[in-house]
Amino acid sequence: MGVVMKIQVTQEDISNGKTSIYACPIALSLRREFPSAKVGGAITLDGSWKDAIQAPPEALKFMNDFDDGKSVKPFEFELDI
Repeated sequence: MGVVMKIQVTQEDISNGKTSIYACPIALSLRREFPSAKVGGAITLDGSWKDAIQAPPEALKFMNDFDDGKSVKPFEFELDI
């Protein structure tokens, strides 16, 4: 931890996203840099939940809204890796 990355979730990520730890819009955005990334209530960049990072509140809200079928828009958030 200690490096802060700005993560951009694009309209393309939203359009291609699925309700899946591997293919939700946030996972798709992270996979551009980290091909093994998975996203649940936490985020893993290497595919292992052992060193998972807690998702920030704005990312959790986005995930819940997307999973509930609510309208979501592109956004960005910071992730301390």
